[in-house]
Amino acid sequence: MPRYIKFVLLQFLCIISLEAHSVECCGGTRSLLDFKLRKFVEEHYNFNIKEISKFDYGLENEVYKIEDTDGKIYVLRISYKKRSKVEQEIFLLQRLCNERLFVNFVPCVIADSENKYIHILGSQIVVLFEYIEGIQKECLDDTEVKYVVSNLAKLHEYSIKFIDYFDKRDIETSEEMKTFLQKLLEKKLINQNFFNFLCNSVDNFHLSLKKYKFLSVVHRDVHWKNLIFTQDNKIVLIDFDDFCISSPILELAVLFRTMCLRNGNIDVERFIKILKEYNFYKLTGEFINTEDLLNMVIYDLLRVAKSKFENVENKKKFKNIINQDFDYIKLIDIHRKELLYLLKVH
Repeated sequence: MPRYIKFVLLQFLCIISLEAHSVECCGGTRSLLDFKLRKFVEEHYNFNIKEISKFDYGLENEVYKIEDTDGKIYVLRISYKKRSKVEQEIFLLQRLCNERLFVNFVPCVIADSENKYIHILGSQIVVLFEYIEGIQKECLDDTEVKYVVSNLAKLHEYSIKFIDYFDKRDIETSEEMKTFLQKLLEKKLINQNFFNFLCNSVDNFHLSLKKYKFLSVVHRDVHWKNLIFTQDNKIVLIDFDDFCISSPILELAVLFRTMCLRNGNIDVERFIKILKEYNFYKLTGEFINTEDLLNMVIYDLLRVAKSKFENVENKKKFKNIINQDFDYIKLIDIHRKELLYLLKVH
């Protein structure tokens, strides 16, 4: 191979190597955060960054794992959402972390040297969290589900003390959801009959919400991906940035989706155990109408589908991504009478 070609190839490989790996400089990993943001974090939190690795990123957040020169590990989140939404989330976590009941169930937000929890840097909102060492489990056993559900019930009961601080705008309106469904119809991703059924379900969901007076903080995504199992047998619920104020029945609908729908089947027995552990009447003084509960389950599946639709870059991929959610909606509708009977009996 001619010498000049070798030289060009070597330069190319060096560039690729620098882009693929973080550059070590001044004892730290520097390429994942720009210099201005890195210095901002170090100055406000009084530590020097040794290593950085990216956890996750999406349309609204970038999440980094940071280790300082003393070996302490943190989670740094950079948000690109409305400031008020982040402020409400951090206020909630602060209140929960200061309560002994939840000290091992939710992540703690870390204040800077001036006791501030949120920083605005241009279009970025910077928040530092404690790092929770642990694993994630795709399948939870009954004991683990019981632990999560009992803590959610406590969280719902405790949160009624300060729900007036939060707004309720995060629940999608009927019009917003129907606009999404109309797009699916126009793209021929659903047919007219299924469109009519889903629109009717959306209307029923909003009618269901109006029946229940007891409101609390609802996490809305109690999914195995948002549960961390620590070595000392604790389960920590993370990712509160999608919470809203609503009836806890909506949280039960989420648990139906995340804990009881698997491999194309509905685990009714597990959901009955969840309902017994939660004991909605004891908490709220209200009875659950099982028809309302199923409406909320279908709505929650639709909400997830809408989120996927908005986040998929290539809309042509959407049909493959969404099939499972729609299949579960159809499955629930097919077995509606049986489900209503079983849930009502228990």
